[in-house]
Amino acid sequence: MSGNIVKKVINGKYYYYYQKTWREKIDSSDFGKKLGSGKSRVRTRSEYLGSAEHIRQRVLRSREPLGASHRDFGFVAPLHQTALDTGLIEILRKHIPGKRFGIERWNYFMLSIINRPAQATSKEQMGDWSAKTVLADLIGFSPKKLNRKSFWYAIDDVICGKELRRRREKDKKASGELLAGLDDAVLRDMEDELGQILVERFDIEPEAVLYDTTYFFTYIEAATPSALAATGHSKDSRHHLRQVGLALCADKQWGIPFFHRIYRGNSHDSPTFSHLVDELIDQINNSFPRIADLVLILDKGNNSRDNFKAMQDRIDWIGSLAPSHYPDLLDIDHEQYPGCWKETRHLSLCCKVSGIKCLLVMTCNPALRAGRSAHLTHPWKNSNWQCVKKSTATSASPKEFRAAS
Repeated sequence: MSGNIVKKVINGKYYYYYQKTWREKIDSSDFGKKLGSGKSRVRTRSEYLGSAEHIRQRVLRSREPLGASHRDFGFVAPLHQTALDTGLIEILRKHIPGKRFGIERWNYFMLSIINRPAQATSKEQMGDWSAKTVLADLIGFSPKKLNRKSFWYAIDDVICGKELRRRREKDKKASGELLAGLDDAVLRDMEDELGQILVERFDIEPEAVLYDTTYFFTYIEAATPSALAATGHSKDSRHHLRQVGLALCADKQWGIPFFHRIYRGNSHDSPTFSHLVDELIDQINNSFPRIADLVLILDKGNNSRDNFKAMQDRIDWIGSLAPSHYPDLLDIDHEQYPGCWKETRHLSLCCKVSGIKCLLVMTCNPALRAGRSAHLTHPWKNSNWQCVKKSTATSASPKEFRAAS
């Protein structure tokens, strides 16, 4: 997009401008330059240079470089373009209308999305960071108006903290619920809409979906009331800090998340899954309506009789089991494992798990077993166990075994 020097006559005098002209799509979701690829419009930007004499004097006086500045674009510009191509910006505009402090509300969310992978900063430093990038020109805002106050006011317009407190006071029981304290219906609607666009545009048909939970610690003070932030066991050894849980489900092939929920930080995986399983299965079916045989891969912490019953006859799943819960199967000699895949031997059999008939795949690596048997009280405890819920399966096919492994 190169520019030109343009001469204009005003009141009989000549003035010069530096002018750039380009064409852009009216609908950002349209692609291509050929006829029928979508309507476009011509945009022009002009910068006043002055009269011929003024330009001459500036050239004569400038014997040294006036100085140079640069702004980052190599990382943030592709992120912005990706947001345009996937329709994310249009979704934000649709669901988050209005302005706050002279900046469109959706801009606050878009800036936070780009800032996180580019250079995560605090909301107070967001203005300084964005001023060093090309985002102000791409999106259209004033970096000087960005600070923690403007961000939190804009977010409060979408997820109102006062309204949440009023609801909790009205329903005292809600304060003890696992998912209490956050009404992010707007964000969920945007997540669903974006997921549908990605599935259709990239023709996503996953063979499996992955579900797991994690948490992140916060610096919320202990005296600050919160229905979500709670102290609990921390893998980061931050047991004194309050943490918030995150349940996430993504497709296996692309790693695109299409389901998430925020929950109380001191909750165990199994009861968390019990609260989410119905909603999760509905979301999977809505996101991938063309797929009739999806497989959900679970972490071992989600095993429970109630969870298995909730999934029975609704979706197939793969999970791992603790060998110590099945001592009779530990006595099977690994030499009796009929299957072999690379260096791993495997045995498949039907077995009831939590009262539900499942396909159980037991694997054993002889080399690994020989190296550890001297340190184990039972030589078969280093086996890997996978529980595959297949209602009609009687043995493990190679495809099922690879998935379980």
